Amino acid sequence: MGKDYGLWIFAPFTIIMTLIFAKNMQVPLNPYVVPFGMLVIVSIGALILFLFTIKHKLPYIVVQLILFAILAILSTYINGEYMDGDFLLTIISIVLWIFVYIASYIVTRKSQNSRGPFYIVALTLPFIAYLYYLIFQVQVNGIYYVLIFLPIILTLQKTYLKVFGIFVIFACVIVSLKRTALIAAVLAVFFYFFITSSQAKKQEHNIKNTLIALGVVLTVSIGVAYLYEYLSQYFNLDWLARLQALQTDGGSNRDIVWKTTINMQFNSTALEWLFGHGYNAVLRYSPFELSAHNDFLEVLFDYGLSGFAFYISFIISLFRVFNRMYRDKFVLVAQFASSLIIFLVMSTTSHLVIYPTYFIYLAFFWGVSIAQYENQKKGVLKIVQ
Repeated sequence: MGKDYGLWIFAPFTIIMTLIFAKNMQVPLNPYVVPFGMLVIVSIGALILFLFTIKHKLPYIVVQLILFAILAILSTYINGEYMDGDFLLTIISIVLWIFVYIASYIVTRKSQNSRGPFYIVALTLPFIAYLYYLIFQVQVNGIYYVLIFLPIILTLQKTYLKVFGIFVIFACVIVSLKRTALIAAVLAVFFYFFITSSQAKKQEHNIKNTLIALGVVLTVSIGVAYLYEYLSQYFNLDWLARLQALQTDGGSNRDIVWKTTINMQFNSTALEWLFGHGYNAVLRYSPFELSAHNDFLEVLFDYGLSGFAFYISFIISLFRVFNRMYRDKFVLVAQFASSLIIFLVMSTTSHLVIYPTYFIYLAFFWGVSIAQYENQKKGVLKIVQ
């Protein structure tokens, strides 16, 4: 593939991912637009995968994801429960994030453009943030679409663009009053700057970069503090009450949802323990009609121990990649760390893998950054920080 060939793939990906967000944010769109867009992404991903396998051996993570997808589809087929009664739509929902990862990884491995894919996706943040501002009072979970942009924004080379993006994301997090989003954002930014500083050697140009990074941290911290004061007064927000409520509301009753899901799991048959109950089963079986709000409980209940094993192995693989990135001082290691922090926080207290929405942005980021790391190791690509 040519230097910019991959951008022709990422452009339609970005448009479709934005449409998915818009549809979930109650923008009036034709009901067939999003399912068709999802089908296009999966079809492109499947074609790219097929063409790649003709001449190349599949990477270990890709194999893990394919096996996870097969087990998830098998579990769903065995149980015969489909999204809106549509088996094809259910399959697409299961594999969408997987094919986003696969396509992003393969296209980037064959491309020489290091930051182009990130810039294309980052350009949509102002639109998504504005759309979230219009509906945040009625669609609180929309904040996760904005939050998930954070690792992508942190890849931007221009400091002013990076700072602007962080301010936009934190402004949305503040008005959302979502504790999970706040914890994930703060930890992600903290670990980004911590790892950036720890990777710098005691050399003159790196000391300068470290001082610049500390200046950015100070600027962002002061800016976010003033932003919080302004937005708290303008929107009459009470973050202190929200944080204090953790002691009494069990994390918006998540403790009750988790206990119920665990009880449902232990009431499963041997076959259900092995293959699960099918896609989005917790919502269908739970008396609360809610997901498990914990990806580990959700995957175990939906796809059984077989699917759970491949899902856990995929997560372990991501952390092994991070360890190699850190050891090799890969220039995007801090951004990769921030993505893992967001993933862990949200997977523990919310849902990512089960719904084909904001998780596809993380899958995109992982696919591109892991491919760039492998390209850099092989001397195919030089990435400038």
